[in-house]
Amino acid sequence: MSDRNRKTLQEKQFLRPWIPTRGEYTGRLTAVPTFLTLFMSVLLGTVFAFSGISLWRFSGPFTRTHLSATPAAFSAEQILARCAALRATPGPSPAFHSREESERFERGTNATLIRNALIFTGRNNGTETIHGDLLLDKGIVKGIGKISGRIIDNTPNLTVINANGAWITPGLGTFS
Repeated sequence: MSDRNRKTLQEKQFLRPWIPTRGEYTGRLTAVPTFLTLFMSVLLGTVFAFSGISLWRFSGPFTRTHLSATPAAFSAEQILARCAALRATPGPSPAFHSREESERFERGTNATLIRNALIFTGRNNGTETIHGDLLLDKGIVKGIGKISGRIIDNTPNLTVINANGAWITPGLGTFS
């Protein structure tokens, strides 16, 4: 082998020592130690990560003593009261229809009369519509349809809006 070919062979082996040159076998494979080094690095990194998580878990805020203190904060009466509340029938309170003011009413808000509207009441599976007026006072629907002049005259601070046939869906409840 000439010196020139030998120098070229040495340069190739220096640049890429893990790839054998044209049919010439050097007698050793350097790719195996590189692969083993990479594999051992990943393995050690994984072991350190799991050991760190385990130490944090058993010495951090989620220790057994921290978790066991939480259920003792509830008394038997509180637990039984919550169970009884689960059996209660959902719906408004018995005094719902006799109330004079909504719990969400903002003081200082004027009563509102919306005239000439197409009102969807929610009755009959939502198919009932009424062409008329809607009176809202203190956060409660006070009248739907044809509202008497006496009720309108007795409502202080009334704001009147002409809906010009627009749709209104006042809570989609049933009204009598």
